[in-house]
Amino acid sequence: MANAALQGDDALRALRFKLVPGRLSEEEFWRSYFWHVANVKCELLHDWRTANTMRREAAMEDDMALSAVDDGSAGATTGSGAALDVVVPGAVDGVCADDLDDEFERLVASPSP
Repeated sequence: MANAALQGDDALRALRFKLVPGRLSEEEFWRSYFWHVANVKCELLHDWRTANTMRREAAMEDDMALSAVDDGSAGATTGSGAALDVVVPGAVDGVCADDLDDEFERLVASPSP
């Protein structure tokens, strides 16, 4: 699982390179990583609506911060004058986030066949 995580996430690979072995042993790094993964899973399973909302807001903040950085450099390098994407809080690809949460709740609450 550790190899798959490293292959799928460049940021994780960079973090591991930065911390192992200078600050943590290989075992300590992976124990900490999988402990955090388990906590996120529990958070999503037990209070997924709040967790989903918090993660969505954090992702939108990251997107807006990146857009602000890109806005300054993109116009200078491309000069295209293309319209910017507008981030609408609570919407994902034109679908209301509350509708997505409601559908997820319906699916999770549904009894298994």
